[in-house]
Amino acid sequence: MMIHRPIYVAFSLNHWRQGLTPPTTSRRITRRWPWPWAASFASSISDSDGHNTGDSQQLNSSNNDDKESLIQQMEYSYNVGGSDGVLNLALSTAEQQHRLLLSGDELFQIVREASKGQKGVAASMLNACMASNCVRPNVETSAADALDLLHFWEESAAAAVVSNNKNNGGNDSQQHQQQLLFNVKLDMVTYSLAYAAVSRDQSDQSKNDAEMILEKGLRLSKKAAGSKRRKALVAQRRRSIDTAIDRIHDLQSILGKEFDVLLENDDFLVVQKPAGVVCSHKFVTTAGKSKKKNKDKDGNNKISNDMSLVGALLSCNVPLSTLNPESQGLVHRLDRGTSGCILLAKTDDLHAKAVAEFYCRKANKKYLTLVSPAPTLDQGDLDSLVGGRPARSSFRVVERFGKTAGAVAPVGVAALVEMSTFTGRKHQVRVHAAQGLQSPVINDSLYGKTVAAKDLPELPRVDDDPSLHSKERFFLHAAQLALPTFGVEVEAPVPAWWKPTLDALRAMQ
Repeated sequence: MMIHRPIYVAFSLNHWRQGLTPPTTSRRITRRWPWPWAASFASSISDSDGHNTGDSQQLNSSNNDDKESLIQQMEYSYNVGGSDGVLNLALSTAEQQHRLLLSGDELFQIVREASKGQKGVAASMLNACMASNCVRPNVETSAADALDLLHFWEESAAAAVVSNNKNNGGNDSQQHQQQLLFNVKLDMVTYSLAYAAVSRDQSDQSKNDAEMILEKGLRLSKKAAGSKRRKALVAQRRRSIDTAIDRIHDLQSILGKEFDVLLENDDFLVVQKPAGVVCSHKFVTTAGKSKKKNKDKDGNNKISNDMSLVGALLSCNVPLSTLNPESQGLVHRLDRGTSGCILLAKTDDLHAKAVAEFYCRKANKKYLTLVSPAPTLDQGDLDSLVGGRPARSSFRVVERFGKTAGAVAPVGVAALVEMSTFTGRKHQVRVHAAQGLQSPVINDSLYGKTVAAKDLPELPRVDDDPSLHSKERFFLHAAQLALPTFGVEVEAPVPAWWKPTLDALRAMQ
């Protein structure tokens, strides 16, 4: 199948590969190239009699009615499923032969209208289009399409910035307004997705292009980090390199005895984060630093008041990726009060690819949580907004404790529940437990007040052990993490401090 590449009048891919900034005088793309997801829009358009016309004719994207249908489909997909909805839409026709030709201008116009001019939403939609190239089976075509989208996006953003600077005196001309519409900023996620898509193609040219993309992402991240953070990164590179396994005792003395290394190699490590430990500090205070005065008489580190997971690893000379300088190595996060499996990247290459894996929902995550009261159902799906964004989870009751007063069915005053998440929203398990199941996580001070667990007996304190971080700990544990692409399949045992509470609940049977 012949691939239609876009033709740039004044700026080519060769210029991009040389690291040159797109000239502001370059003309917009007028040639069109194929977007595999666009055919799904065509197949959804019906004629006045209600018959589907997508299979009988290719959609003319220049037609106003057809463009409006494209906009509505994009908007609907995002409203229903967020960036996941747009990604699924992008992949829905990956196996079909019919491909709709859209110019870069037309794609950006569709996204602009579908996002209602909200730049954050527009960026999410474009990132979802980029992510589709990380999943489609034809790696050569996907790499080329990802490179084209990134190329056009960079050119558009650069042209819009210059246009703003030249016309900030209130110029409302149509040309000025059109240029303003493309000012959607690229971020670390954009470059990570593009890198992952292009690096799938093992040709020499794609390898060179992937290296260029990763370098651009690193420059963007370091620029955003500020001078103080950049100096810290330079100092870190001068240190010796250790593994987390070799420094396990030092790390446990800093983070607590519940810390453990589950899997480690040259590219990444998966650890068990103790509850009460924050993943990373945006602003490091004195409590979050490791100093000589925090050593005991034998020279061992004392448990820090508020040392982050990233800070502890760096203090023990464990190398972490700098692709996200504000939170080195972090690909995903766990709440401070949550314990369990978390993956950190050591190299920038792995970090970018892992971002794509999580974005495309290839990571499988399972949690164990103690909730009260027990859910009415034994299992089910949860599909509701979390933080205003679509979120999906499933749950299964593992064990029930006690019996709710006056209840005919054995509901229980508490339950051990397994939850799987299919999206990665902040506080997703906690919100779905409290608002979806009406069974908040025990000890969750933020969402635990939703339902009064009046039948729950007084449970043992969870902060009696001075060797544990006692600040903001609740009964939520990331028990399993699997990323098949990287050969990751790990389980973290439930923390020992859960045992007294589980024993007290089981004694109610």
